[in-house]
Amino acid sequence: AAQKAEAGRKAAAEEAAAEEASRIEKERIATEKAEAERMAATEKATAEEASRIEKEHIAAQKAEAEKIEQERLEQERLEQERVAAGEAELKALEEEEARLAAEEAELKALEKEEEARLAAEEQSAKEAEILRQKELEAQRLNEEIQQEADADLLGLGNPPQSTEVPVSSLTSSLQKAAPFASSFRAAAGSTLAAAAAKASSLAQEASSLAQDVKKDFDATATLEDTAGMRNCAGCTNPLARSEYSRNQWAKGSGISKCKACISGS
Repeated sequence: AAQKAEAGRKAAAEEAAAEEASRIEKERIATEKAEAERMAATEKATAEEASRIEKEHIAAQKAEAEKIEQERLEQERLEQERVAAGEAELKALEEEEARLAAEEAELKALEKEEEARLAAEEQSAKEAEILRQKELEAQRLNEEIQQEADADLLGLGNPPQSTEVPVSSLTSSLQKAAPFASSFRAAAGSTLAAAAAKASSLAQEASSLAQDVKKDFDATATLEDTAGMRNCAGCTNPLARSEYSRNQWAKGSGISKCKACISGS
């Protein structure tokens, strides 16, 4: 009975040991499975993280490329604006130079016209003075002739008995005066003709200069009107047609003022 009990105890112990070994094996298998699953999950998470990082990196590179492209486009736009502003400024300077040249030409023409007018007036004054001097000389000669004729007629205080001597004396005096009168008339006619010719020539020259100035001024005004820009006579800035009132624009280049200058703002 003791041996049988001992054998039963050993069998039970062996069965328990077998069950324990089976349990340990199952636990080991479960642990390995769980570890494999954990490692698979970790690898999956690592792969997903790497994919996310790669996507973020690609997105960052794309965003950086887009930023660089936008900066390049912005630089090109700024450069185009700078070039356009430079061209506009150059055009404004050329228009200002053209306006100043036209004004200078007009001033020179006016100065020349004024000089011609003053020269004509001075010449006319000189010729008038010459005519006056000749008239005075002729008047003096006539007075002397008249005095000689009166002296001959009166006979130095004794009335003559006959008219032959006074008539002959008077005839002689008139003959003496004739050359002076003829010379005076010729000189006066020549001087007047020369003065008239000179005045006509100066008038024609002044008219021609005025026409040339008007043509230059009209050409400049037409150029400004075509371009739609004009320099303000107040602030001297090149401004568009819309910056002027209708009344000021109609006054022409070099005179019209912009709305800001008119309002005083």
